[in-house]
Amino acid sequence: MDPDAGDNRGGTVASDLGVLHRYLLAVSAVLVVIVGAGTIFGWEALTRVQPSWPQIYPYTVAGLAALIIAMVLFDRGGRGGLIIGRVLTSVVLLLGIGVEAAVAAGWLPSPDPASGEASWVTALPSVAIVAMGLSVLMLGFPRDRWPHLRFWLAGFAAIVALLTLLSYVYGSASIFNGMGLTGTSIVTPIIGLLLIGAAITARPDRPPLASLDERYDSALLRRVLPPLLAVPFLPALIAWVVGKFDPDMASAAAITQLITVVILIVIIILAGGGQSRARRTLASERQRLWDAFAHTPAATAMLGVDGSVLLANAAMGRLLGIPEAQLSRRSMVDLVVERDRSAVAEELAEIMSGLDVVRLDVELLRAEGPPVWVDLGAAPVRDVSGRVTYVVIQCSDLTDRKHLERVLSDQATRDPLTGLLNREGLSRRLQERGTDLSPGFVTTVVYADLDGLKHVNDTIGHAAGDDMLREVARRLTASTRDGDIVARVGGDEFLVITTTSATGQDPASAVITRLRSELSGPVAAGREIINLSVSLGAAILDGSRDMAAAVAHADEAMYVDKRRRRSAD
Repeated sequence: MDPDAGDNRGGTVASDLGVLHRYLLAVSAVLVVIVGAGTIFGWEALTRVQPSWPQIYPYTVAGLAALIIAMVLFDRGGRGGLIIGRVLTSVVLLLGIGVEAAVAAGWLPSPDPASGEASWVTALPSVAIVAMGLSVLMLGFPRDRWPHLRFWLAGFAAIVALLTLLSYVYGSASIFNGMGLTGTSIVTPIIGLLLIGAAITARPDRPPLASLDERYDSALLRRVLPPLLAVPFLPALIAWVVGKFDPDMASAAAITQLITVVILIVIIILAGGGQSRARRTLASERQRLWDAFAHTPAATAMLGVDGSVLLANAAMGRLLGIPEAQLSRRSMVDLVVERDRSAVAEELAEIMSGLDVVRLDVELLRAEGPPVWVDLGAAPVRDVSGRVTYVVIQCSDLTDRKHLERVLSDQATRDPLTGLLNREGLSRRLQERGTDLSPGFVTTVVYADLDGLKHVNDTIGHAAGDDMLREVARRLTASTRDGDIVARVGGDEFLVITTTSATGQDPASAVITRLRSELSGPVAAGREIINLSVSLGAAILDGSRDMAAAVAHADEAMYVDKRRRRSAD
């Protein structure tokens, strides 16, 4: 087996970060919905947590919601989604820039009561929102031209959000007040950090996250560890700069250091699945791929460009009742029942010509027993030049599904009381049968109506009436041959279509006589014994009338017989 065939490594950094991205985005969306509900209905506990803490502004909730929606649209792709996502993100950017400009112009009150003047630092939260918005907006372009810039913007927003959280967690409001951070609701940085994490992990296959698969070890740690270690000391540094150093910040730094270690451990765990491909030997790669192929529970085989089986796993051997070693070099087309071979050959040719995936239901031959229905999926394996070198197929046993389909078909086409064909089943059977007859044969259509069924239902009970209907169905079936059609077309009405040899005798009369004889006599209906009475009418299906006309004529003849029998009584 070529180790490059279908290399789909599970547990890589890209896949792990992709899952993390979706979780972060989902949690962010849930929190925004909760906070939005609190904003709309005035539930302050959802918007500020503590009564003395600042409340999140409605436009902030709307901005965060817009960024979440934009990121979801960017993930789904599509031209329309990209355009809407860009518009939403641009609105958030304009909102943040507007707030920043208002603060700088003094239109918004300064959070520093001592100065009473606005400065650029008071606009830091809005600057962070602008940075986060720019980072999200860059996700809306197919070509990530400046991936590192996207990370720097998201990192700046993350630092501001972290500082805001530290001002709440450690009670260091005096340090952060001058930067306008304590005027920010605690809900904003929490949701912001989740969104920032989602933005950072949105493109794990692009730089700089793509390098984790190749450089997760000491080089990565040397890059990540210094800034992580520096984060706990940032509050103390800011306090020293503004001249408000608090010794209690030492304990805060120690706690944050613990958080740093946890973050580092998470990074190491995520990166642990991305060992460098260069360190894997060709032999181990081959063995890993073969183990995955051989032990997958799905029946799987690898075909050559000529459609012959190169490799098959044990599940495929069990499905066909043939040891997998004996399947080697056998044509896949020859393993299919004859009626499906042309379809399989055509689909395999389509794959070789460029089609990516093929799925169809076919029957595969087994060494013993009847063929087995399978859902066969086929996909090409291409080399670096795009040329198809192999075809991988997987087969899923459809025995249970086909059985269920047959059951459902019977339910749709069979009368549940008598087991005879209903009107739908009759229509399908007539379509399958057609109207062409062999020379020397004639088709007779008989319409039968059970007399007195309503009286039996009213006097004895519906159970007795059901017994009569089942007995009539049994006798009609017993009096016909294979190939004849017996159907229940109404409450007490039956239709018989029988083919007999053309003789000098009137075939319709002969059929009527035979059926009347079979249907006469007593029948047990509940606890009562009742003599059956059935009105019959017949018509010959020939060139002068089609099936519908023949049925109508037989129906009229039946009513004539019913009136005659009533007058005779």
